[in-house]
Amino acid sequence: MNGEYIFFPDAAKRQNTDNEFNWTVNGSPVVITAEQTVFGHLTHEKLWLFMGSVGHTSQRNLFAFQFFIPYIDENPIDTIYELGSLFKYHHSIAGPAGQPGIRVVSAVRAELAIKLNPAEGTASGTFNATFSGEYSALHPQGSFTLIKDR
Repeated sequence: MNGEYIFFPDAAKRQNTDNEFNWTVNGSPVVITAEQTVFGHLTHEKLWLFMGSVGHTSQRNLFAFQFFIPYIDENPIDTIYELGSLFKYHHSIAGPAGQPGIRVVSAVRAELAIKLNPAEGTASGTFNATFSGEYSALHPQGSFTLIKDR
């Protein structure tokens, strides 16, 4: 993958009510449920994209997990991926003069267990990742059940 892809949740987009994307962070018992989800195929990069987020860039409180897996063909997938830098988290930051910004952090390590059926447009799975750094140490664990965006 050349370059970075950052997708911002569209607050006006109607979400599929059957979609679920949940996570906990650093062993906390508090489960966070995504307000917005994205599941689709980036045809120009041959990748599947998955994202769950809370907050919004306009409110300067966005927090999201985003990950990619290779698009191979239309056959169902039931496997475990070691994603590393293809697993990211985004969070709002304040830029110069208070301009809204986004910081993107790549995982040091990430594991994704996924069942994906391209013909049905469904995906479900679990993930856990490790992010490190002075301001970005994080260990999320989560699960998702998604229907492909149309």
